[in-house]
Amino acid sequence: MKSAGQMSAAWAAAMGSATTAQKYKDGVNGYSGNPMALAASADAQQRYAANTAAAVASGRMAAKLNSVPVQTWKDNATTVGSQRFATGATKAKAKVDRHFQQWAPIYQQMSDAARSLPKGGVANALARVQAAITIAMQAAGKQT
Repeated sequence: MKSAGQMSAAWAAAMGSATTAQKYKDGVNGYSGNPMALAASADAQQRYAANTAAAVASGRMAAKLNSVPVQTWKDNATTVGSQRFATGATKAKAKVDRHFQQWAPIYQQMSDAARSLPKGGVANALARVQAAITIAMQAAGKQT
C-alpha cells in the first residue's frame, strides 16, 4: 500500500501530464450535451438550494471554511492567485467588453443625473447619490 504522500505525489504527477490533459480535452469534445442547461434545470437548482441550505444549517459549511488557516489562504493568493491575473483578464476580456458596452452609457446617465443637481450640504449630496443609484437600479432591473 502506498503512503498518503506517495498517493498525492502520483495524483499530482498524473494531473500534470500531457496525457491527462489530452484525455480531458477528448472527453469535453466528445460530450454532446449542454452542461449549462443541465445546471440551469429546475431540478438542479432545487438540489443546489437544498444542499446549500443543509450545509449551512448543519454547520458543515462554516466548519469547512473555518478549517482553512488564514496563512494557507494568503500563501495560495500570493503564490498562485496573483500570478493568474493577466491570464484571467485576457480570458474575460470579451465578457468585460460586453459589460462596458451595456453599462458605459448608464454610467454616463448616472453621472449626468448627479451633476444636474445642486451641490452643497448633506441633503444635496444625498439627492445626487440617490439620483445615480436610482438609474443604476433601474438599469439592473431592480426595484427603486
